Amino acid sequence: MNNKISRSLYLSVSLLYTLLFISITLAEDNKKAVTFNGYLDADVAIDVNNEFKKPAWQSNQEVDLTSNIVFSEAVSVQLYTTFLTGNVPYGGAPAVNRWGNLIFDGIALSWTLNEITTLYVGDMVYNAGQLGYYAYKRPVAYGSVMSEKYIRGAGIDIQGLSLYMGSSDLANNQAGFYAAYDFSLNENLSFKPLADIRLGGVETDWHAALEFSLSGDFSLNATMGALAENGADANFTILIEPSYTMGKFSIAGTYYQAFNTDSTATPVSNIGEEMFAYIEPGLTINDLFAVGLPLEYHLFDESQIWVVPTAYFYPINDLEVWLWAGGVFPEEGDTGFSAGLELIAEF
Repeated sequence: MNNKISRSLYLSVSLLYTLLFISITLAEDNKKAVTFNGYLDADVAIDVNNEFKKPAWQSNQEVDLTSNIVFSEAVSVQLYTTFLTGNVPYGGAPAVNRWGNLIFDGIALSWTLNEITTLYVGDMVYNAGQLGYYAYKRPVAYGSVMSEKYIRGAGIDIQGLSLYMGSSDLANNQAGFYAAYDFSLNENLSFKPLADIRLGGVETDWHAALEFSLSGDFSLNATMGALAENGADANFTILIEPSYTMGKFSIAGTYYQAFNTDSTATPVSNIGEEMFAYIEPGLTINDLFAVGLPLEYHLFDESQIWVVPTAYFYPINDLEVWLWAGGVFPEEGDTGFSAGLELIAEF
């Protein structure tokens, strides 16, 4: 490990322990409770060409850690930190670059006034069009309309209505505003219109979306959205993700389409392709093991077919191990083959 990597890793670990020490010390001095929750997603993958030569390794990881300092049943403070290199899975980070920096992601105070009202001060996070599809599943990097955005200021949630306003995370002279209403018709059916706008910069950025969710043996998540960034005209996206489970058999799918009305806006959203369609039939063998066969069509600058057989292992609740291997068959050019191992944990 070279000196640069060693210093980066040392500083990241030092910062993490410093933050944890401060949080725990403050809590112990004032008899406050400190809890932690988070998400870990890490992988290793190898690429080879159609002659199974010239292998290239990559490793990607994301660790999200939230420290919760509970002052009372009504008042708490959340401290957000993230360690991210590449995008999991198979996100293109060279294996030698898996050492990265711990990033301070924000801090927020939440104050619950009653059963339907909560006030926020600090960093408020939101997104639109989160995908279930495995390659774009992390909202920190992807969204059919927008990935995670932050506003530092004040906000309120009232019976499903969310209103946030403050400083944008995009530019020093830009203010941000966000509004959403979550219509939960019952525990299985909901829809949510939302919008955000960034004002005061060189250009006005905005996003608007309608999210729909239906859960059960047949589930459906869908998002229709529009966005305008960096002075481009409005562009539109649609995301549809159905799934169906019948005993040990399941089938899941995703359809994403971007409608680019302005050739200067490339890509339309942070999903870097014009459209893709995915379907995965699956079979649950037992509580510990399942298999699936993702079959995919992707439209980048040229069309591609992906076939990615996957084995899923569930050693315990909130812990998954995915083992996959597959091929990419482009409209032109050489076929590519790859394989990988991914670990996912929630805590």
